[in-house]
Amino acid sequence: MPEARVRQFAVSELFNVFRGNSKYIKTYYREHPGPYPVYSASADPSLVHGTVDGYDFDGRYLTWTTNGYAGFTFVREGGSLPPATSGCSSPRRSLRSASTLGSSRRS
Repeated sequence: MPEARVRQFAVSELFNVFRGNSKYIKTYYREHPGPYPVYSASADPSLVHGTVDGYDFDGRYLTWTTNGYAGFTFVREGGSLPPATSGCSSPRRSLRSASTLGSSRRS
């Protein structure tokens, strides 16, 4: 059998990595009501802080908690937003066709 080739990668070579947005607080939810969830950074993936009228990410991507329950990771789908206490990553464009995540970041 041929010898396996191993290559090490930095996470940043494979994924775009972002932090959630600190503007997503109760005041923002009241001023911008809508159907798009802002997920909690809790260990429970179904908890939502609030809903707003727009979103930052569309598609499939990974989020993880950075405080308290640090390290819990979830796959999110559709238009949604992570709070500032979460990280977010999506495959780099060059890897999307080989990835099952295939997300995009909205500007």
